[in-house]
Amino acid sequence: MARIPLVLDSNLLLLLTVGLVGVEHIARHKRLRAYDAKDFLILSERVRQFSGLILCPNVATDTSNLIRHADRPLSSRYGEMLRALFASSEEQFVATVHAAGRAEYARLGVTDAVLLRMAETGAYLLTADLELYIAALAGGLPAENFAHLQALRADYQ
Repeated sequence: MARIPLVLDSNLLLLLTVGLVGVEHIARHKRLRAYDAKDFLILSERVRQFSGLILCPNVATDTSNLIRHADRPLSSRYGEMLRALFASSEEQFVATVHAAGRAEYARLGVTDAVLLRMAETGAYLLTADLELYIAALAGGLPAENFAHLQALRADYQ
């Protein structure tokens, strides 16, 4: 998969961002209670298997807002790390009207419809959102549910 870019949903981009600041922060972030340091390592390894990250303004905005669920000065550190990820990633814009043209828009919303459009271009979608994952599979799009990677952990419950 070396030449295929990766698209992450907002929760996984948040996990990546906070974990890059320090894995010890994951347990302290209100929006990351479903994850731990091992999940960050799994995510980091998966990200390295692709040619790079593709971000969209929708996910960037969602993640930036999720970062604010931490106290200062940590939220500022997370914001700086997210800025570094922005700088090292490709950004792809999908017009809202184009995203809303997908049948799943009514059920999943704009951001998920944008992610599905991005997967249509050949990007690989990694998501923690079961409904988004199912929609991608139903549409024949390249996608993976992060829960499947978590389930491979010997200690996962």
